[in-house]
Amino acid sequence: MAARVWFVRMKTTLNLNDDVFAAAKHLAAVRGTTFTSVVEEALRLLLTAPAAPPYRFDFPVTHGTRPPSIDIDSNAAVDEYFDRLEWGSSPS
Repeated sequence: MAARVWFVRMKTTLNLNDDVFAAAKHLAAVRGTTFTSVVEEALRLLLTAPAAPPYRFDFPVTHGTRPPSIDIDSNAAVDEYFDRLEWGSSPS
């Protein structure tokens, strides 16, 4: 006994940017296929693509023997430090 397979197609409305619509319509014409098949393929590619790893930035850490020259818990001290850097005087 053969199993019956039913494919359900759903109609929906999409609000697309004019540029995206024109590019998809053009691609469909070049391929000789339908706009719907281009949208389906694009969605399938997006939904099956592996997720990109989260961006990670590693700050360089320098270990020294000198104590910190500013109190990093004080916004005023940090602002003053960067002001001295910006205006060319030596941060101490």
